[in-house]
Amino acid sequence: MIVAFSNKEIQQVPKYYQSLRIVLRTDNDKEKHIKRMPRLMVEDVKYCKKIIQKHGPRLMDEHSNISMIIPSSYRLHNGKAIAHVCIAIYCRGKGIIPLNETFFPDTLECVDVDVREGYCTFGMKNDELLKSDEYHQNLRIGVEIGRSGGPIGTLGGFLHLSGNTYFLTCAHVVIPHQCLLDHYPDFKYLANRCKTCEDIDVFQPAMNRTSLGKVTDAVFQHSHPGITSVDAAIVCITDKARIPKDPYMTKQPSNTNKLRAAGIYI
Repeated sequence: MIVAFSNKEIQQVPKYYQSLRIVLRTDNDKEKHIKRMPRLMVEDVKYCKKIIQKHGPRLMDEHSNISMIIPSSYRLHNGKAIAHVCIAIYCRGKGIIPLNETFFPDTLECVDVDVREGYCTFGMKNDELLKSDEYHQNLRIGVEIGRSGGPIGTLGGFLHLSGNTYFLTCAHVVIPHQCLLDHYPDFKYLANRCKTCEDIDVFQPAMNRTSLGKVTDAVFQHSHPGITSVDAAIVCITDKARIPKDPYMTKQPSNTNKLRAAGIYI
């Protein structure tokens, strides 16, 4: 059997090459998505982490299609998540064993193994990207931003609407502190903005003084018992030359170590 992996559908793929059957696996293969799953306790993470650190390197060497090994709070059965602490092995092609390789183990030191189809990709390329506090001509998630005289915050994500590009950040980063206090504990930008905050420029990096955009909306709600607090703002990117061109995050060198500290082996 020949297994071909692709991030998009390919039309008219031959079923056989000479005597070998061809199987195409794509990112669009329909999978059942899990909306809710049991929580993993800290003690379980620590216990599974030691086992993964011990056996992970060997498994990655012996099995070419493993993409990630992690502690898990559930096992999958007919597409449903069942509460069960285990070690999850993610591979690109479940049920397909590459030549000269063997089955995945059923257990690792008495902990059950659950094999799943999937792969891990990073949202950054550390060797190619700038640091978060450096100037980014094209903005990326994770860069430092700020307003004149205000604290430094982080660009949290992008939104495209009606031909404009916006990004999310925290309201306390781009709204003056006194404006938030004047409407404590429920600040809404469109209803409560004043001369101090009606025309706020946002910069990247925070110390730069060439505006990249303007605050268009913000909500700062807290101290309401039983209601989730909100600290969010939307900034419209007015400098079109700085609109993002790729999906990568800014450089965060410590992320790989943080993932491994959480028991993930990649």
